[in-house]
Amino acid sequence: MTIKEFSKLCNCTTQTLRYYDHVNLLKPAKVDDWTGYRYYSEEQALLYVKIKSFQEADFTIEEIKSLLDKDDGQIYAAFEEKIAAQEEKLNKIRQIQQSYRIEVMNMEKAVEQFVERMNEDARQYNPTEEFGIDKEYYEKLLVRFNDMIHNASYIKETHGAAVSEPVFEYSRYRDEDTAEDENRDMEEQDEISPLQNPNYTITDEYHNWNYIKEIIDNFSGLEENTEYNFYLEVEGKKGNNLIFCFILMQLAEDKNQGKKLITPSCNMSPSTDGKNHLYILKRK
Repeated sequence: MTIKEFSKLCNCTTQTLRYYDHVNLLKPAKVDDWTGYRYYSEEQALLYVKIKSFQEADFTIEEIKSLLDKDDGQIYAAFEEKIAAQEEKLNKIRQIQQSYRIEVMNMEKAVEQFVERMNEDARQYNPTEEFGIDKEYYEKLLVRFNDMIHNASYIKETHGAAVSEPVFEYSRYRDEDTAEDENRDMEEQDEISPLQNPNYTITDEYHNWNYIKEIIDNFSGLEENTEYNFYLEVEGKKGNNLIFCFILMQLAEDKNQGKKLITPSCNMSPSTDGKNHLYILKRK
C-alpha cells in the first residue's frame, strides 16, 4: 500500500512515517526506483504500534531501536524500568513542590533581614562630619534610602556600590564556581574602574580632601540628560560605602535641582596612598 494508505491505516500523518524512515525506525517495505514512492505492507502496522507506544512512553530513538527485536518479556521489563525512572522523577517534583513555599518564605525573610540591616546601618551612621548635613535633612534621606534598598539589584547596578558582605545569607542550594568562573569574575572586577573605561572622560577631580563637605558645592554643574559616575578612592575610615555613595548621589542631585538629571552612579575603592580622591566622570 502507498504511504498515504498506510498512514490512514495507522491513523498517523505521512510526515510521521517519513520521519520514522529518516531515523531508521520504520523503513518502507519497498521504494520505487523510478518514482521514489514509498510502499508499506500490512504487517508493518504492528511495528508502527510498537514504535508509537515506545515513543509515547518517552523512550529515546536509540532505546526504541534496541527494543524492536526484543521479546515481550524484555519489552515489559524495559517498561518497568522506564516507569521506575519516571516515578523517581515525579517524586522529586513533588518534593520540590512541597519545599517551594518554604523556599519562598525563607527568601522573603532574607530580603526583609537585608533591608532591616541596611536601614539600621543607615540610622547609626552620622553624616554630619563627612557631609555637613543636619539631622532633619538626613531623616528625609533615610526615607529615600529605605525605598531604594527594597530592590537590591537597583543598588548594585544603578549606584555601582560594592557591598562587602553577601547580600543574602541564604544557601539551601548553591552552585559551585569553577576556576574559569572565578577568573572571569576577577576580570570583571578589573574592568569596573571608570578611570580605565574608554566610554568615560574626567570632567572634574579633587584630591587630598578630608570630608565631602569641603567640595560639595562644586557638584552643581552637572549637565542634563548626561550619565555621570562619581569615582572615589578613600582612606579606610569612611565607613559603609553603600550609605556613603547614596548620600553623595542625593547631595549631587539636590545641588542640581530643576535639571533633568540621570541619577549618577558611584563607585568606591580603597585609597592606595592614604589620601582621598574623587573623580567626576561623564559618559562620552
